Parts: sequence; C-alpha cells; structure tokens
Amino acid sequence: MNNQIFDFLNEYANLPSPQYAVLLRGKWGCGKTYFVKNWLAEFEKSNKLPANENSIELNPIYVSLFGMREISDIKSAIDRCVNPFFYSKAGKMLKIAGRIASKIIFKTELDIDKDGKSETSFSGALDSLSIFENANKDEVKGVKFIIFDDLERCQIPMKQLLGFINYFVEHCDCHVVVVGEEKYLDDKTLHDLLEFKEKIVGREFEILPDIEAAIKLFVSEPMMATDFLSKETGMIQLCFECTTTHNLRLLRQSLLDFSSLILALPTKLVENNHEYLRSLLSCYIAVYAEYRNIDSHAFIVDWENCAVKAFIDTKDEESQKIRWLIGKYDKVNRLNQFEALSSEMVPKIVEHIEKGLSLAPMCEKILSQKTRKLTALERLDSYWDKTNEEFDELFDSLVKELKDGIISEPVDIGKSIGYLGFFDAMQFRELPEVFISNMKNRLLATYQSCTCLKDLFNCHYSFIQGYNYVRGCDQDKMKTKCIIDFVSELFEQKKEELPDDMQLALRQLSDENVDNLIYIDSGTYPDHSSSFRMRPIFAKEDPHQLFESLCKMSNRGRNSFSRFLAFHYEFHVNCDFADTFKPDHEVLVKLRDLVKEEAKSKVSIEKWSYDGLIGGLDKSIRRTNGESMIE
Repeated sequence: MNNQIFDFLNEYANLPSPQYAVLLRGKWGCGKTYFVKNWLAEFEKSNKLPANENSIELNPIYVSLFGMREISDIKSAIDRCVNPFFYSKAGKMLKIAGRIASKIIFKTELDIDKDGKSETSFSGALDSLSIFENANKDEVKGVKFIIFDDLERCQIPMKQLLGFINYFVEHCDCHVVVVGEEKYLDDKTLHDLLEFKEKIVGREFEILPDIEAAIKLFVSEPMMATDFLSKETGMIQLCFECTTTHNLRLLRQSLLDFSSLILALPTKLVENNHEYLRSLLSCYIAVYAEYRNIDSHAFIVDWENCAVKAFIDTKDEESQKIRWLIGKYDKVNRLNQFEALSSEMVPKIVEHIEKGLSLAPMCEKILSQKTRKLTALERLDSYWDKTNEEFDELFDSLVKELKDGIISEPVDIGKSIGYLGFFDAMQFRELPEVFISNMKNRLLATYQSCTCLKDLFNCHYSFIQGYNYVRGCDQDKMKTKCIIDFVSELFEQKKEELPDDMQLALRQLSDENVDNLIYIDSGTYPDHSSSFRMRPIFAKEDPHQLFESLCKMSNRGRNSFSRFLAFHYEFHVNCDFADTFKPDHEVLVKLRDLVKEEAKSKVSIEKWSYDGLIGGLDKSIRRTNGESMIE
C-alpha cells in the first residue's frame, strides 16, 4: 500500500544534495512510526558501510520530537544517535581525532530566524551537529539522513523548531524527513508549518494504514502469538474495517488484551469453542474502537440502556444513531454467533477497559456450558456451512421446538422466528402459514403472562432484539413481518394496561415499603425515556385506596410519605415544570380532602403527622398547577 513511499525514500537517500525536505503525513495510529522504522531497518541492512578507521560512518538517524521543550533536547537526542558511531570501536576516535579535529567544528551557532542573531549554540569535545556540516565531507561517510517524527506532539514553538530543521536542509545538505499530522495543529502553528512546506518541503506523502500487514505483525508478536489469533486474521481485518477508524495502535491494544484472555483460558475450552470466541473477538475490537470514538463513547458506556432505547423508541433521533452504530457491524454479525455490540457483552468489556477486571472467569463459565450439545437454533448460527440435508433437519427441528414450547426465552423465540422468516425469504425453505398463527398465539400467551410494565418492556425488547439479530434481506418482505406487527400492537395495548413499579408500590403502600418510593422514583422508567421523578405518578391511582393505606400506616410511615412527596415534586426547587405533573392534580386534591377530614379527629403526634401530610399534599397540588415557587 505504501510501497511507492518506500521506494521514493530509497531514491531520496541516494541524492547527493537534495536541498529539500520530505513530509510524511498520516492519522494518529495509522502506523507512521512503524513505517519509517521499518524503512530504516531495511535501508541499513542494504547499505551497510565497511569499517574505516579514518572516517566516521553515518547511518540514517531517527528522532522522536514527542514532548521535547527545547532545541537542546533535539541536539541531545541526535548526540545519542551519533555517538555510538564514534565509540563503537575501542580507540577509533583516538586514532583519528587529531587528524580531523582541525576540520570538525567544535561549536555550532544557529541563526534560526535569520535575523543576524544567534538563537542557540552548542559546544563540546566533539559536537555531533558539527559532523553534518559540509566542511567535513572527507571525514564523514555514509548518508546524512535525519527523520524527525511526532511533529505535532513537540512542545517547541513551531517556527523555532522548523528553523532548526531547516539548518540541516540548507546548510548541511542533509536528507530530512518530517513525520506528523497537521490536522492536530492550531491555526498559528499550522500557518508556520505551511510556510515551511512552501519553502523547504519538496515532496509530501500520506501514509495509509496497511491493515493486513499490521495484523500479521501484531499476531506474530510474542505476547499475541496464539493459534487462535493467527487463524482469525480475516475476521480481525473485517471487524476493524467496520469500525471505520484508522488507529492501528487501538487495534493492537484490543488484540493484546484479548490474547491475554485467551491465554488465561483452558486450552481445551478454546479449541472447542472457536466460533464463540471469534464472536467475542469481534466484540472486543468493536467496543475498543467505539469506546474511544467521541461520537459513540457515551452510547457505549451506557449500552444496557441505549440498546433498549434503540428498539423501543424507533423515531427518536438518538435511537436512530444507536441503530446506525449497531448496523456498522452487519457484515461481521452475519458471520458470528452474537453481535459485535452485544447488549450482554458490551457492558462487561467496558468494565474491563475502565477497571481492568478480567473476563476470564465469566468466559470460562460460558465456554464450559457450551460443551453441551448445541440446540438447533445455535447450530443454525452457521447455517452457511451446512449441507442441504443438515439444514433441512435443523429447520424442521427449530419449527418443532418452537411449537412444543422448548424454546421459551423471548430473545430465542425472536431469533428463531427471524431465522425462519429469513430462510423463507431467501427461498431456502418455505414457512407454513399455520406456523404464523401458532406463533401469534404463543406470543400472545407470553405477553399476557407479564404482570408489570417492567416485565413487558423486557419481554418485548428481548423478542425484538432476537428477531433483529438476523439480517441479510429486507425484513419488510419477510413472511414473519406480520408477527412483528402483531406483537407491536399487543405491546402498545398491554403498555396501557399494566402497572409500572411505582404504581405497584403505591397500590401496596404500607410501613414496609414506603421508604422504597424514593428509590423507585430515582430509577429509570421502563421505556428509558426519563426517571419516574420527571413523570406524573398519581394520575391512575384511586385516591380512596391511597387514603385507606395512609390511615393504616404509623406516624413514621406517613412522615416518610410526606418526605417522598417533597422529593418527587422537588419542593426546594424553583423551576417551571409546566404541565409535567398536571395529570396528578385531580387525584391529589381528592386525597388531600380525605386526609383533611380525617385529621379533624386526630390529636397529639398523630395529628401532627396528618397536618404534615396535608402540607405536603398542598404543595404537591400547587406543583401540579404549574407553580414554580413552592417554598
């Protein structure tokens, strides 16, 4: 991919006096440093100079500018590179020092800004910078070639830095290569660089990530040299390309961490669960990439909630972004047992990234379970590898297992129906019409068994997630589309009928559960649209039932309920909640009136608890009227 740059650098190195510099650009993590160091190694191998006691032999020099604050830092780095050539052979410099000392400049002064004043000078017993001066051609052999890497990470003012680099180009006839990425520079720094490019840079190239070569290199490293990774280079490349990032360092980190996981697992489990681990590997690569992607980071760290939201609120803009994120990995998902952004695995990998917790115990448990005989559904995850006879047998088995209720989890039911609809649409096997009616009845019973809103949402999301696992054709054209329409309508119907966690608690209000109201109120509503705290909660409640429960409670219990009202309606906050709580108004008014009447017969501490409750209800009613000032 970057061979033309490789060849050009070889040609450039052979120019006797280039009088221009070369700029190599590339995104962070694309492999710029690896590329130039690889070229250096190959060049030195092919251009090794014979030993000569009468001269100094130079090879190309690599200097990283990362973190350097002063020009003297660069000079010191060059010294460290050049000095080994001086002293590599015992006594060599002693033999020739006297002969060339008069010809080598021992002090170098630099007028970087070309204003006639020296900005900096270096001196020493043998100044390495002096060696690059043209006056030393007879005593210095080899190529005067310097590579300055990490330009954008240098902390030296750009104008000063580039002036120093220009010294080698204009005054020393050096071959100079500058490596960096200008997109990370601020406007002023970029302006200085553009001036330098216009005057000094003769050729400019962009280094592109050579993904295939990088992967081969990574999996051959001692820490990652596992049979598993070496067999999965194709999947690694496919998944990495799906991430749309060019950061090879990020890929290497994900592979390094994954290889540590592989090495921590029993060898037999790895050998027997190759397909599962391949899916997990894809998940690793995807999560590592999206976690460090500014556009997807927030979704990934809250993936449990985001994945739910994506398939429940389909019209929401944020949900659409999440579904697009999932869709990035369609090519990978079709080849694996579970999605690259699996709702089960993503949170665990994020926790691993953030806290360093090992996934080995969990994976070992899962893999041990997978030693059992696979179900028809599990075996169909690799349907493309099956013979016609094997496929037909599995298809019939899956239909029977659904009919007999062997497959009971909503996610597995959804996945099974998705597969069968897909196979029908692809004309692999025709799906009988009776199957459609049977599944509607089956799902009706499943949804009817949900006793609260939370169970309903979990059931519906799991089913839809399982169904959407299967991709590869237009779902609207699948025969099973009518099943999805049926459960969606059923879901909307049941959503209006079933109580949520707050409603259940209020309908069972007692001393035992009153303190839990605040915890429920802080939690997320089942559709993940908001917390209970930002919703009306009394609109569907019977004020008489609430009153009876409050009368049966102790003084402590009624006081706790009053505190809950203050918490839910945020009495301490002066804020316009508009019509947020308006649906609660009628119920709260009736409840307050009932409590007022009951309070007339109370005395002492008990009356005080009732009066406190009345005060809380009055403030709650004001909030339901849209009042922003409560206290």
